[in-house]
Amino acid sequence: MIAKKLSIAPLSRCVKYAQQQLGNVDAVELPNLRELRYAGMWGSDYSYVIPITYRGYPIGDLSRSIGYGEDPVKNYLILHTGCEMVIEAIEFQADQSSFTLGLNGCFHGSIEKVAVEDTRSIWRRIFHAKRVFAIKNDVGVVVGTVILQYPITSSDRLVFVSTDGNEFPIFLAPSVRNTDQNMLIASTCPRLSAVSEQTLLAISLCFRFLICSLNG
Repeated sequence: MIAKKLSIAPLSRCVKYAQQQLGNVDAVELPNLRELRYAGMWGSDYSYVIPITYRGYPIGDLSRSIGYGEDPVKNYLILHTGCEMVIEAIEFQADQSSFTLGLNGCFHGSIEKVAVEDTRSIWRRIFHAKRVFAIKNDVGVVVGTVILQYPITSSDRLVFVSTDGNEFPIFLAPSVRNTDQNMLIASTCPRLSAVSEQTLLAISLCFRFLICSLNG
């Protein structure tokens, strides 16, 4: 379990389970986030742990879990590293149209579904719908949007568009051919002056593991 001061999530069964799966890592200085890599995966389809490495050395874990029954949390994701960085993404049962983001125990913003393509066909709504998500910072100001067009596959990628028009790719699954997809933030991704690297990482994690869930 991580220290309560580093988490904004309620200590529900779902949250406790995910945090208990985190391994112990040595404290290190904050590395370049663009050198952090996913290193395998163990667990089930919906509750799993992915080790995180930095230049080949273990530096932390990413843990995901889902809530059942009366658990107030429907989906929970936590990234914990030895560089004292904790990122959380939470979907509550009471509001399944948004995801709450946390950074080191503080509210860091949200991802909110703001539009769904209106279509008369229920089948098109399920399999070909377009959803628009607004990304807000910790004071509720929109910093960008992501458009999700179904159907999606593991080879697809989304694009976060900041309010100043700059774009940042979001990869949805690991790849043997494209090693960028195995990095938390690929070195080839552009840097955005208006959005921090930690915010971009939180957005990427939420879409990859909670909203799209194609990481198998």
